[in-house]
Amino acid sequence: MKKVFLIFILISALVFQGVAQDNAKRIEKWIKELGLSADQATQIKAAFAERKTKVDAAKTNPQGKDKAAIKAAKEEFRTKLNTILTPEQQAKLKAMRKENKGKRKGKNKDKKDDDGDDDDLD
Repeated sequence: MKKVFLIFILISALVFQGVAQDNAKRIEKWIKELGLSADQATQIKAAFAERKTKVDAAKTNPQGKDKAAIKAAKEEFRTKLNTILTPEQQAKLKAMRKENKGKRKGKNKDKKDDDGDDDDLD
């Protein structure tokens, strides 16, 4: 079992090498503050990578930015998070989001994320 887990971690590490580093700090913060296990961290990294791929594809749509696809990718991501995190971790994340939203409220009020909406996932 340990060998399978180590192989999984190694493969995951190789896959994630090519993923952009924009979510790396957020994930590290979550690992510390939510107390994520190694398995949870790996699953969340994969969910972030999948979300990024889908959002990027929706942004580069030849017919223009596909806002519905972006929203669907975000909803799918949040659903996956809820299956990965324990109820206690979900509550902590919700509190972190609320705290960050309060911090951002006065700053950059009109600033949007790169995908066009105010997503407070950090």
